[in-house]
Amino acid sequence: MSYFCTSYRISSLLISPSHRYLCRRFVSSIGTLKIYSFRRHVAEFFSNKFEPDRVEVLGPDLACLEWLMECGSTQVTMSDGEQISSIAQMRKYIKKFGFDLYDMPEFEDDKIEELRKEYLSIKSANPSEIAHHERWPNAPNTFISQVDASDSAIANAGFAYFRECRQLQSLKLNFCDYFGDEAIRELALGRPAYTLRNLVR
Repeated sequence: MSYFCTSYRISSLLISPSHRYLCRRFVSSIGTLKIYSFRRHVAEFFSNKFEPDRVEVLGPDLACLEWLMECGSTQVTMSDGEQISSIAQMRKYIKKFGFDLYDMPEFEDDKIEELRKEYLSIKSANPSEIAHHERWPNAPNTFISQVDASDSAIANAGFAYFRECRQLQSLKLNFCDYFGDEAIRELALGRPAYTLRNLVR
């Protein structure tokens, strides 16, 4: 690093002011890149860890709702018209279906890994409502209809929650900087490929 800084100081004497400005911009962008990478790692570690046991207990839509609100999504609209815009609202909404997020069943690690492999090994989701109900018979009939995840911390790993959402129709992702092609692939492999009508990024 000292060599780079020394070279930068020497070269600054030999190049024009406009080029010196570009060099300073480049050097400062290194720090910005480090901060961005750190924030992305934090988002992926704390908020975007896919937990198949949550999907198994809550069903795909309520598990996805929990993830979205934990990541700071602006608003999620459910099929029953309920609009959820805070973690407290989300917990209260899920609780009315008989699920207490503070007292969830615990699974052995082997079972969690088995569920993960089952969930993620499916190459493409089955759009059948009957198949969905047979797989998650305890999931409530309500589902996510619209998502405004603008300016949230959702990242690649968490997009697995979207795979089996029953009827996701609208997804807004303005100012979401922590996901890439892998996340879009999850949408393409899941039920949203059949139901999503409006994607704003």
